[in-house]
Amino acid sequence: MSFSNSDNCIGIRAPYYLSITTAVLSAALSAITVPGNLLICIAILKDPHKDLRTSFNYFVLNLAIADLIVGAITDPMSAVFHVRESLGYPVESWIWLLHLSYFISCTASLLSMGALAIERYVIVSSNYRRRFQPSRAILASVGILIISCILPTAYFIVGFNKFAFIFANTAIIFTVAIICFTFTRIYHSLRANVLRLQTSHSERMATAAILLEKRISRGFIFIIVFFLCCTIPACIVIYLINFCTTCSCILIHWSRDLFFLLVVINCSANQFLYAWRMPNFTKALRKLPVICGLIKPSTNNFNSRSFTDSQIN
Repeated sequence: MSFSNSDNCIGIRAPYYLSITTAVLSAALSAITVPGNLLICIAILKDPHKDLRTSFNYFVLNLAIADLIVGAITDPMSAVFHVRESLGYPVESWIWLLHLSYFISCTASLLSMGALAIERYVIVSSNYRRRFQPSRAILASVGILIISCILPTAYFIVGFNKFAFIFANTAIIFTVAIICFTFTRIYHSLRANVLRLQTSHSERMATAAILLEKRISRGFIFIIVFFLCCTIPACIVIYLINFCTTCSCILIHWSRDLFFLLVVINCSANQFLYAWRMPNFTKALRKLPVICGLIKPSTNNFNSRSFTDSQIN
């Protein structure tokens, strides 16, 4: 395996317009990511209706914490870094802080998404006979945070480009494989339940099951497509950075910033793909003094305890 000489571009500044564009997008993503994920954390921790302390929601909490770190630390650091870069100030001495924050928070976010998918797969594939204990979900969440802090230490050994390549081939591809596999298996389990109900001569239950299957299928497809739209291009550009021997430094800088932005865009969108589609969360948020009256009641009746009844549509 031969890597490119892209590390030689470290001392060459990115174009002014690229630095400004990345800074503006980073600031905008921070403004989107922080409020929503902060409210999700508050809703689960306060749990005013005592119906959010489930294994699924603990994984959602872990995902929200990881994405909150992205929005509160990584994105603002990126904005400051690129503004300083555009103005010609020295930035190389503290770029490692941005990189380390990025890899730790994004690894935790990706692994939390994988844990959510696995938890749903275990429960749905057992026809809801098996349940994750909340204590196990908490232990798994702690394990994810520990792994996310340990894995990026390799960055100090191999540098950004090579560790980004490792990150793409471990955290990203692992999560892609887990989500695609588990969602496919969940769909087949739901389809089997529909067929079983259709043969049970219960027309009303079969019709309801078919409608639910369609809603869930749309939700799964939307989550997978959006996730793949962010992660596949991110993997492509990191391969370009590491294997292109003829690429100019301008192209390398564009690729680096695109890789960064694609992953944090996915982190900013997680809140809308998961928690904000669940009526129990909005119901809990309406109990918070600063939110009361701002969120309209949900018209959906699905419970937030699982993907299959959490109104992901």
